Amino acid sequence: MRGIDPQGLTRRTAQGVALALLLTLPFVGCNQGERDNSKPIALTSNAVHDFGIVPFGSQLDHEFQVTNNTSSPILLDYLRTTCGCSDARVTPDTIAPGEIARVFVSIRADSQLGKEVLITLGSSELHPDTFLRMTLFTRVDGSERLLLDPSRLELAWPMQGQRPEGTILVQAKYRGDEAPQLIVETPDWVEAEILTSKVTETGRTQRELKSTVRVTTNSSKPSPGTKEGRLIFTTNRSSIAPVEATIRLDVEGLVQPVPPGIFLGSGIDGPVTRQVDILLASPDVRIDAKCADPRISLAYAPDPVDKKTIPLTINFDPLGGKVDNKLIDLEIQVSTTAPIHQSITLPVRGWLHESALATSE
Repeated sequence: MRGIDPQGLTRRTAQGVALALLLTLPFVGCNQGERDNSKPIALTSNAVHDFGIVPFGSQLDHEFQVTNNTSSPILLDYLRTTCGCSDARVTPDTIAPGEIARVFVSIRADSQLGKEVLITLGSSELHPDTFLRMTLFTRVDGSERLLLDPSRLELAWPMQGQRPEGTILVQAKYRGDEAPQLIVETPDWVEAEILTSKVTETGRTQRELKSTVRVTTNSSKPSPGTKEGRLIFTTNRSSIAPVEATIRLDVEGLVQPVPPGIFLGSGIDGPVTRQVDILLASPDVRIDAKCADPRISLAYAPDPVDKKTIPLTINFDPLGGKVDNKLIDLEIQVSTTAPIHQSITLPVRGWLHESALATSE
């Protein structure tokens, strides 16, 4: 039986390990960072950048540099990335011979599996084979991070004089015994208040802080229009990356007529009375109702009923004016002192009887 040479085995094992290491590091060699003069545009910096292990949710930025190897300007009009979590731009977009352009790339580390983002830069003036390809790597430490539910908050104004509000559940995952301090940055028209906080032990050194945050406006008097903004949640720990939530405030529907229109009926040959309730945003809102047609008279109380409603009585008299057809197609204009819906149009519809039409002539 043939014997085994221990020294030979050791040499072959070391060679195999070295080969394996080279295969797992494809971007270490191959002149990374050296200018390739064989292409119209070439990198003057490394084609690969590894951010290493970063906190979950981190916003990461890197800059690549390219140069023009030709004797003519090149328009860099092709720039693509392989991840929706990234944003890339090149400046200047037209690069003169021998000059340098910078490619700025930002990515968000929002996956615990890590990311590999490929960036392709080129020009429609060049063959695709000459396009440059760059790569960003990152690995995520998900043991410390912030989670939001929901990450988009829709607020609707209930009644004028009251503030719309909503809640966001914030989960802060962290290590150690000392809980992080939650900080909320808001737009100037928004207020945030931490209502409850509770710490739960999820592992030997892992903890979770759950906080309920109430979000409301800082004014009970809205201005017309729809507002949108961002809430930024951070902590006093640099190892926990900030996260954002969007907030939208809908200020429609503060004054509403019920029903939204009046149908007088068909075959009308005498006076008809109908009523509409004007729902108000607050008890201090006042209205002024008018109709240009002399057949319509309006009656309403100056003060709202139950501080929420003004009943508007519509009296229609077919003998009150001359008409030339059976169709009743009128409008009542209601102006209000509310900041929203300062003017409301109430349609009035119906049909006259032949006798009413003949009598009115």
